[in-house]
Amino acid sequence: MREGEAHDAGETATAAAPRLYTIAPSSPFLETLARAILEGDLPIKGGPPPEKLELSRWTILLPTRRAARALAETFLKISGESALLLPRIRPLGDVDEDALAPCLAASPHAEIIPALLAETHRMLNKEDAKRLSEK
Repeated sequence: MREGEAHDAGETATAAAPRLYTIAPSSPFLETLARAILEGDLPIKGGPPPEKLELSRWTILLPTRRAARALAETFLKISGESALLLPRIRPLGDVDEDALAPCLAASPHAEIIPALLAETHRMLNKEDAKRLSEK
C-alpha cells in the first residue's frame, strides 16, 4: 500500500501505513465505526478490543456536531453499558461564530450575515433530516 492511500478497516495496518479507513457507503456509518472500534477491528482488523480507559485517549473527527452527538449515543447502544468512557469526538465543521463576529461586522453586508448563517444552518439541518429519513 502506498502512503496516503486510504484502506478498508478490514485490512491489516502496519507501522508505516497511514491510519485512514473507509466504510462502505451502503453501511450505517456511525454504527459500523463504533462496532469496529469496540470489537477491536480498528486500528487493526482482529485486534484486541480497547480497554475501558484506552478508549478515552482516542480522538475521532466527524463532519458535524450532530454526527458527534450521534456517535456518542451509538457507542453506548452498541456497548450495552449504562456508562462508558468515550473517545474525544470532535466535529470538523464546528465553526465558532463568535470568533467570526469581528470579521462579519467589518463586512459591508453585515446586516444580512446573521440571516444568511441562520438560513445555511436551516438548509443543512433539512438536508441531514432528509438523508436520515431515506434510510
